[in-house]
Amino acid sequence: MKVFLDGEEVEAERGTTVGELLRSLGKSVTEGMLVAVKRGEKELEAKRFVFDTDVGVFVCEIDFKEWASQHKAWEGAAVAWVEDNKVVIGPVKFDIRMQETAKEAHRKKGDVFILKSSPTAEDAFLCIALSEHKELSLLPEGTEDGSIGKVMMGFSVIKELSKGVRIRTIEVERKTERVVEKITLGTAVKENMNIFTRLKVKLSKEAKISAEALFSYLKFRNNVFIVDEATHTYLRAETPLALFDLVPENNEEYRQRGAVCIRNEGERIGSIYIYKEDRMPNPALNKIGVVEVGAELLDVAGVGDKILVETEPKHVFVLGKTQKDAEIILEGLGLSQERTGDTSDDAIVVAQHPSYTLEAYERGVVKTEGVPADGIVYVELFEREAPNSVDYFRNVTGLYRNFPVGKLSILAGTDSMILFRGAERKRAIIPENMPTEKVEAGTIGVTNMSRPGYGMIGIRLEGSDQYGPTGEPFESTNVIGVVRKGLKNLKGKKKGDVWLIEMT
Repeated sequence: MKVFLDGEEVEAERGTTVGELLRSLGKSVTEGMLVAVKRGEKELEAKRFVFDTDVGVFVCEIDFKEWASQHKAWEGAAVAWVEDNKVVIGPVKFDIRMQETAKEAHRKKGDVFILKSSPTAEDAFLCIALSEHKELSLLPEGTEDGSIGKVMMGFSVIKELSKGVRIRTIEVERKTERVVEKITLGTAVKENMNIFTRLKVKLSKEAKISAEALFSYLKFRNNVFIVDEATHTYLRAETPLALFDLVPENNEEYRQRGAVCIRNEGERIGSIYIYKEDRMPNPALNKIGVVEVGAELLDVAGVGDKILVETEPKHVFVLGKTQKDAEIILEGLGLSQERTGDTSDDAIVVAQHPSYTLEAYERGVVKTEGVPADGIVYVELFEREAPNSVDYFRNVTGLYRNFPVGKLSILAGTDSMILFRGAERKRAIIPENMPTEKVEAGTIGVTNMSRPGYGMIGIRLEGSDQYGPTGEPFESTNVIGVVRKGLKNLKGKKKGDVWLIEMT
C-alpha cells in the first residue's frame, strides 16, 4: 500500500508499524523519537491583516467582530496627524458602537484602537500606539481597554508614518491550521497516511559558525533536538556553554516558520530555536537554516520531546577516525582528502582544515592532520558522578566542539602528576565526586572552588593516598575521569600539547 513518509511516497506492507517501515527503508530510528501524522488542514478565522502604505508594509492581528467586514473602508485613508504616543489615520465612515461614557484607557506600544468624537459620530479614526500611555476616550463596546488588535510585524514602518501618508491596500492574511496528531513508532501504518518522523533542515551558506554549533549539539544527542521550552511561537533547546564563539551571522533575515536560529548574546546564549510562526529579524539570533520537511512535528512537540534532525548538507567530520576511514567518509560526501602530519592509513585524525563544514564543501578539499594512534591519551569521563566538572573539562579541551577529540596544554609536570591549563575565564566549579581513599595513577581531576587555584586540571602519574591529580587535598579535588590508555605518553613531558580521545 501507498504511504507518505517525510514528504516521499513509499510502499508499505499492511500491518507494518512506523518503526518497522523506517528500518526496512534504512532510515535512522531513535527510541522515543517524536512521530506525527498529518490528517489534513482547516482554514482559520481571518485575524491578520497586511497594511501596504506609501512607506512600507506592516501587519496587524485584529480580533474584533466589526473589523473584518469593514476593513476595506480604510483603504485610501491618510495619516491625519502624529502625536508623541500615537499615529492617527482617517477619518472614514466606520460602523462601530461606542460606550456612552469616556474611560481611561491604558495603551501599550503597538496597540490598534478606534477613536470617535461621540457615541453617535459616523467618522472614526484608526490609531496605533507608538508608546505605552494612558488617555481618556470613548471605547468600543465589547472591549475592556479599547484595543481591537496589535501590530505583529513592521513597527519600524509605523514609526515612519507621517501626515499625508496613505494606506494603499489592506489584505487579509489567509491562514490554515494543520491537523496533526502524535503517534508512536509502534503505530500501524494505513493507506495514504502522511507520516513525519524527522526535520530536514537546509543550512544557510552564510551561517558557517552557527551551523557548526548545531552539528556539535546534534552530535552529542544522537542527532536529536530535545525540546527544553515550547511556546506558541518556537521550540527551544539549551546547549552546553561555549560551544563556539558566536558572532552576529546571517541574522538579519526574516524568521519564517521553520527557521532554525541560535542566540548569539544574552542570558540564553547558545540556545537553539526552531520557529513555529513567522517573526521579524532579531540581531541577537543567527539564522542557521530552515526546515524544508517535517515542520508538522513542530505543531505537536512539547517539553521533553525528541525530534530527529537531518541536515543538508551533511556534517563534514572525520576527527577521531583513521586517515583511511576519513578518506572513505570524505569520498562519500564528494570531497577530496589531503593528508598532513602522520599520513599512514592507521594514523588518527586530530584536526581537519577547514574546520567548518560549509567551508569544506566550498573548497572541495579537506586537510586531515594525523598522529600515531599510540601517541594519544584515551580517557573515560565520569559524566554521571561529576556532571558540572566534566562539562568544564569538555569546554577547556574542545571536546564539545571537536567531539571526540580534545587537546590540553601542559602547564607543569613532575614524576607524580602533570598539570594542564584551565579555562581563561574562571567559572564556578562546585565540589563533587571528591575522593576519600587512594587516588590511582591515571585519575583525572579538577581543583574545586575550595581553593584559590580552582579550575586547574591534572592527571596522576603515580597513585597517592593524600593528594589528588592537581596536587590538592582530596576535599579540594573533583575526580572527573580516568586515562584508559596512553598514560605513558604523559610521563617525562614538561611542555607542549596533549591530544586526547574520549572513550564511550
